Amino acid sequence: MFKFKITLLYLISSFLLNPAIVSSQESPIIMIVLDCSRSMQEDIYGKNKFQSSEKIIKELLYRAKEYDFGLITFGKNEPYKLDDIELTVIPFPENNSKILAELSKIRPKGLSPIGESLVFAGKVLRKGLKNYLLLISDGIENCGGNPLLAAKNLVQSKKVMKIHTIGFDTTLSKTLLLKNIAEAGNGSYFYFDNYEDLFQSFKPPELSFENEEIINFIPEKELGNISYKCFIEKDGGFPAYGSEISIMDKGGNIINKQFNWKGIIEDVTPDIYTIITKHADSLQKKEITVFPNQTAYQSFVFKSETGNISYKNYILGSRDNMAYGTITKIIHINGETVYTGNKWEGTIENLPVGQYKVHPQNSGISLIEDVIVEKGKTADIIFEFPLKTGLISYQCFLDSAMQKPAYGIDLKIFKMPIDEIVHQDSTRWRGVTKQLPVGEYIVSGSLLGKVINKKVRISANSTTFYDLIFNIKQVNLVYECYRNLENDPANGAVISIIDAGGNEIEKAVGWRGSFTLPVGYYDLNISYQDIRKKQRINLLPSMSDIVPIKIYITE
Repeated sequence: MFKFKITLLYLISSFLLNPAIVSSQESPIIMIVLDCSRSMQEDIYGKNKFQSSEKIIKELLYRAKEYDFGLITFGKNEPYKLDDIELTVIPFPENNSKILAELSKIRPKGLSPIGESLVFAGKVLRKGLKNYLLLISDGIENCGGNPLLAAKNLVQSKKVMKIHTIGFDTTLSKTLLLKNIAEAGNGSYFYFDNYEDLFQSFKPPELSFENEEIINFIPEKELGNISYKCFIEKDGGFPAYGSEISIMDKGGNIINKQFNWKGIIEDVTPDIYTIITKHADSLQKKEITVFPNQTAYQSFVFKSETGNISYKNYILGSRDNMAYGTITKIIHINGETVYTGNKWEGTIENLPVGQYKVHPQNSGISLIEDVIVEKGKTADIIFEFPLKTGLISYQCFLDSAMQKPAYGIDLKIFKMPIDEIVHQDSTRWRGVTKQLPVGEYIVSGSLLGKVINKKVRISANSTTFYDLIFNIKQVNLVYECYRNLENDPANGAVISIIDAGGNEIEKAVGWRGSFTLPVGYYDLNISYQDIRKKQRINLLPSMSDIVPIKIYITE
């Protein structure tokens, strides 16, 4: 535990000479960075990951009362957005109820930009030695970020004192990442069902008057920040990638230089500065005034010609097999990363004309190609990766005996860890994928409100067989079909069962018979001689195992 040790004499003199330092001190902050990605919906050892994380946070709020809490979430709002990161709750005294209320609204659905979330936390937290960061996650970075570098920068910049992590996965790569983040952040890693020591690490700093060690505590100068953004055509429009920004003081000295369309320069002495922004052949100058403990903002708008880049990543030797799992970066010639994509193909529009590098990576293989973006044109780039591949063969059943096919299933297969959809089928209960890169996948099936997610692994030059068993209650529908109300049998009647997706799943000929069906609603299509009739039935879980019905062709 980090302890401040000062002498009684120094404490008194510090207070007399600098009373504002003591009186203006804020409560220490614990910033919670919470993984709300899609995989947090899953269970681990019979416990839902996200619900378990809520329990941990609730207990922490109760037991660490000396702290103010904030909440940063990622993967909460959109399924495939790389920068889905937000400050959900601002650190503030007595806002525990607000954090719990926000947690109750969250339905995990997105990706895991862990690295950028830590960078974002650094922009939110003020410099000092009172802050802790707690990262709760089950995942691995899948948006191209660098979590370890971000963790080191947070500690080195004194934005946080320690970074602790809580993990919800037993996979070596994911556990190792969270352990390394904690190590880079001078903190500790905890497993989700063994985190008691976490609370001990959040004991508040103590003032000790014994065995004194004098710390020359020099108050920090009150500083401010400069924030800027560069756009094309209009304020808030498309980013002006490739912009060069210089910050100049009143003496004409350049104190900072940036090569990004947006940025923030921290810890600037309050004064008047000139921002010089260059984009393509255009140059703009604007004055900006920095005040203590405030961020001064300035935007720039340029007229610029634009074009597009479209890329596709295939497996070498076949344009039918996509290189799923590829992370593709597009980098401006000045070194600015303007795009990071986690799908095998993509199109980036309204890029300022100029030179770029397209840099895809897959399974440790890196490719790169220089591209010139021209006005009003799309540069089409194709990459081929020499990847090893395999297949997934799947079957979906209603029962554990695997006798009843799960018609009407909505099946999706995702490439891990980036959750890229590689296969989708809502018409067949069984099938085989195309050739897929080796690695881990999630087979996800949804039927009648029940969702099953299972991990499978593809090995080189092999087929992975997998069965999804739903164990949904089935009802024996016993029917009798009559020509009229006098109960004359409709011999030769054709009965078809149509599921909610419009698929014909059963068919029989005869005036009576039975079908075994999972609970749900169906349409019965009856054909007798030249007469056609449709009847809707709804089989409920509360019904008995045998449901008899009578069908009358004419009434």
